[in-house]
Amino acid sequence: MINFLDLQIPVHPFKDDYPIDLLKEKRHIKINFEDILTEKFINLLDTLSIKVSLVESFYSPKSIIQPIHIDSKGGDYTKLNFVYGGKDSLMHWYKLKEGSNAISHITDIGTIYATYNRQDCIILESHCIKFPTLIQAGVPHNVTNPPFEDRLCISLFLRDKNTNEIIDMKNAIHRFQNYLVPQMGLEPTKPTTST
Repeated sequence: MINFLDLQIPVHPFKDDYPIDLLKEKRHIKINFEDILTEKFINLLDTLSIKVSLVESFYSPKSIIQPIHIDSKGGDYTKLNFVYGGKDSLMHWYKLKEGSNAISHITDIGTIYATYNRQDCIILESHCIKFPTLIQAGVPHNVTNPPFEDRLCISLFLRDKNTNEIIDMKNAIHRFQNYLVPQMGLEPTKPTTST
């Protein structure tokens, strides 16, 4: 399973006048997407038959290790993450050991997630999340942020604009194929551009 893909998107996603620094005041904030997303970015997603159903921010101070968790109820689905700061921070994905149990929680913004005991998890891979990166949010994962600088992640939950279905990683790769940062075996079908 692919857990992450870096993208090159030719438009800026966030409005210039949006007060990004205010998102550091709380660990987890729900953001009204009309307040933060640019019209050009929304239009680009529209051409890919994608709508954003949730925009949230996650703030991590220096020297933090998040609990290992799955977003929502788990499964195969992607989010589009944009990270500010967090020098050398890593997102890790895990495989669960046989017989591991999840502990369900509700976030401050009313979304659900489940955590796992660290000893029940085997690390699969790690990646430094860029601006932007498609990430697999439905398998156990966490972020470690070293002592260099704080980290702010703005995360977009993506759905099909016609069916409202959650977009899995295979589907996300297909939709964003022209914006993939070239990797072995995942080359874009046409050159990417940037502004």
